Amino acid sequence: GATVLELGTDNGVATEFNGEFSLKIQNVETKIEISFLGYETYVLSANEIKKGQESGGVTIGISPDGLTLKDVVVTANRVEENLQKVNVSATVVGRKDLEERSINTSVEALTAVPNVITDSYGPSLTNISIRGLSTNFDGVGLEQAVGMYINDVYQSRAYGFNSLIMDVERIEVLRGPQGTLFGKNTVGGVVNIISAQPGMFNSGAVEVSGGNFDYF
Repeated sequence: GATVLELGTDNGVATEFNGEFSLKIQNVETKIEISFLGYETYVLSANEIKKGQESGGVTIGISPDGLTLKDVVVTANRVEENLQKVNVSATVVGRKDLEERSINTSVEALTAVPNVITDSYGPSLTNISIRGLSTNFDGVGLEQAVGMYINDVYQSRAYGFNSLIMDVERIEVLRGPQGTLFGKNTVGGVVNIISAQPGMFNSGAVEVSGGNFDYF
């Protein structure tokens, strides 16, 4: 469905479902422009076209445009959907955001989310407030107002919720009440951490810290 156009003319075609196209060029010194919504425009020079003709064809790849709004996936309705199509007040912190902001813990990831206030006394005691609704965890028998989930598994207590983030795909914050889909203890909302799925490649990560006084 990409548009292929000979620049300076109205000569153009649309690529087929598999990406193939055929275009009869009117000018030998022309340039070909390939464009598609959400992707960077690619311009093919006459020299590249000539080389492609000699080898029997031209293979072109276009990259996503960094300035275009990407689809944000959220499981607010217990199924994966585009965030822009979900009628729930939600904020998603994606993997790219976590890397660019050098976020290490789950509580750090929530500091920039609107209507959310976090308070943590180390990894063992975490308090999350959404729209002013929170729970003071001084008593073991107190129920929390914000539901905490890891891969859709309910965390009955916030102890240890402020843990190191490793291999996390995204963190979803759904403003409450969310009792219809997530059950009780979600009058304030839900924080759902989604782990990254394994891929068909080898990868790894190294964290290095440095400071003054030869700290390393």
